[in-house]
Amino acid sequence: MLKWNDPIAIDETIEQVRAKVRMITGAGRKKIKPLEQVAIDFENNDGTQYMTDNEIAQMKEHIHFEYEPMFVYRNEKRVSLPETRLRFKSKTNTPELMQRTFDQFIRYCIGKAGGDLDKTKMSFGFFHEGFDKNQGFWINERTYQRFNGQVLFEELERISQSKEGVDIDDTFVIHLHVFNNFDGSGRHRATLFDEKMKLPAYVAGIGKCLPKSIGVAMAYFHSKDSKENFLKWEKMSRIKYNNEKFQLNEANKILQRAELSLEDQTFDLEDLERIAAVYPEYKFEVYSRPIYEKYYQIIKEFNLDAGKLVTIAYKKEDGVGHYDFIKPSLSCMRAT
Repeated sequence: MLKWNDPIAIDETIEQVRAKVRMITGAGRKKIKPLEQVAIDFENNDGTQYMTDNEIAQMKEHIHFEYEPMFVYRNEKRVSLPETRLRFKSKTNTPELMQRTFDQFIRYCIGKAGGDLDKTKMSFGFFHEGFDKNQGFWINERTYQRFNGQVLFEELERISQSKEGVDIDDTFVIHLHVFNNFDGSGRHRATLFDEKMKLPAYVAGIGKCLPKSIGVAMAYFHSKDSKENFLKWEKMSRIKYNNEKFQLNEANKILQRAELSLEDQTFDLEDLERIAAVYPEYKFEVYSRPIYEKYYQIIKEFNLDAGKLVTIAYKKEDGVGHYDFIKPSLSCMRAT
C-alpha cells in the first residue's frame, strides 16, 4: 500500500483498497497478525512534533468534529475526552488520507491533553452504530510510538471487513483517555513561564517548585496588606533579593506544616491536597493550558469556600513537570 504522502496514493479510493484486501486475505478469512505485531513504519514529516498550524487546518478540512475536543481532568493520573462524534467529510477518501488524518487527530489530542509523544500512554475507544448496542472496541494504554494513525486505520479496516454494518466513512464515536503524572520538580529560573502567553516565571532554583509556587502565591495575596508584606512579596519575586533563598525557606515551612518530607524535590497534586488541608483559609486553584488552547483552565481546586486565594499553574516541558505562581487574570484564565 502506498504511503499517504506519496502523490500517487490520492488516486486510489477506499473501495479499491478494500477490494485488494479481500483478494489478498480471502475476504478476511486469512489469519491476521495481532496489533502488537503490526510494524509501525509511518512516514510522518512531523513525527517528533505535535501539530503545525497547517496540519491542524488540514485535519479540519477532512474530518468533522461534533464539538472541539476538550479534555476533562479525572484524577492525578488521567484526563479524558468525553464521548465525541466524528465523521469524514468525504465518502471518497483514500486510505492514505484517512491514515494521515487519524494520525493528526491523535497528535492533536495528545497535545491538548498536555501529553508527550514518546512517553504518554493513551487508551482509545471506538464505537459505531454497526456494533451491538453499547459495544465497541478499546486499544488500551499505548504510546504514540505504538499507536499512530496507520495502526488505528489498519485496526478499523479489520473490523469493517468482519462486520458488514461498520463503515469508517460513517459517523463514529470515540472515547480517549490520556495518562499523565501531574508531578513537578522545578528547574532554574527562566524569564517566562509561558512564552506564548508572555506570562513571567516566579519560581527560582531547582526542586520543590510546588511549595515554592504556593509560597509566592501567598506572598502576592497579602502584598497589599502592609508595607512589611509588600517587602516580603518583593523578596520572594525579584532576583536582586536572592529570591531563591526566600522561596526555599517558605517552601520548607509549608512542607513542615503539611508533614511532608523536606528531602523530596518533586511533589504532585496528592501532596497539594495535604497542603490544602492544613491551610483551610486558602482556596487553591491549579491551572494548566493545553498547547492548542488560548486560556488556562482549572484542573483542580481545594477549599472552595475559603476567603483567601492561591493560584498556581502546571506545565510539562521536555518531559519535566513544573509548577509556578500565576496571577489571577480574566484575560488568560477561565474556569471550566
